[in-house]
Amino acid sequence: TRPSYGAGAGSGLLGVVREIVADSLVQHEAAGYPVDNAWRLLERGDAARAQFDYRTSYGWYQTAYQRATSLRPEKREK
Repeated sequence: TRPSYGAGAGSGLLGVVREIVADSLVQHEAAGYPVDNAWRLLERGDAARAQFDYRTSYGWYQTAYQRATSLRPEKREK
């Protein structure tokens, strides 16, 4: 069977991607890293997903994850 990418709330691969991103944001926030902008990007992904625009939603989730993980001090330019 083909995987479901976005059908249904919380189901499909897009739901898994969203959960991974959200969990990562929570963990980075708990560690004291700033992730405010990444939360806004996650919300944009949620809005796109609500409009059944799964490709755009995935792009926002991807960007949110990248922004959160690149904010670590060891990855900043000096």
